[in-house]
Amino acid sequence: MRLIGVRFTMFTMGAIAALSGTSCNPQSNKPATVNTKPSPEESFATIMEVFRRRMEETPIGFVVSDASSRSTLTGMNKVSDELIKPASAGEPFKAVVTVSSQSRYWVARTKEEEESDREKEKEAAAKNDGLGTESGDENSKPFDPAVTGPKDSSRSRSSSIPGVPTAIPSSDQDERKYELVYENEKWKLVTELNPETEQSVQNAFKNALDTQL
Repeated sequence: MRLIGVRFTMFTMGAIAALSGTSCNPQSNKPATVNTKPSPEESFATIMEVFRRRMEETPIGFVVSDASSRSTLTGMNKVSDELIKPASAGEPFKAVVTVSSQSRYWVARTKEEEESDREKEKEAAAKNDGLGTESGDENSKPFDPAVTGPKDSSRSRSSSIPGVPTAIPSSDQDERKYELVYENEKWKLVTELNPETEQSVQNAFKNALDTQL
């Protein structure tokens, strides 16, 4: 019995020692997870990457057709940015995002519209000839094309080919600036947007700002 008691005591002490050794082992304790929040500069760079991709890779354009013409507009966006660091302690980071839009617009008339214009030109020419003939002035003579100057051939050339642009394509460039501020560890858009004319910009900013942690 005494031998059994001694063995039981030794077993108990060994178990306690094993448990003590396990709890004291530093490798068994997992390190605490530290969430490092990105700096204002890093966060802004991520935002601009998303915003620039949305604005520059999305094509601009529309086509409107009616009975007499077909209007087409195409364009593209270019995005640039400026990060403004605080001038003194207590002031927030700021940024200015510039969106430059360049578009081209032209109109192509239908064959029916071109034929209608030619008929109007013929009627006007016949009317002018009639006025010159009915005049009783013996000195009145038909206009000499060499004197009056050459007839505009650009219109006749464009009218002879149905569907070609009859007006010189016009280019338009627009530049818009948007201000952002870094408050409460997040970037916010300060500039108010017009949802009717700046819907694409509004969606691009929302997607970009939603990437913040």
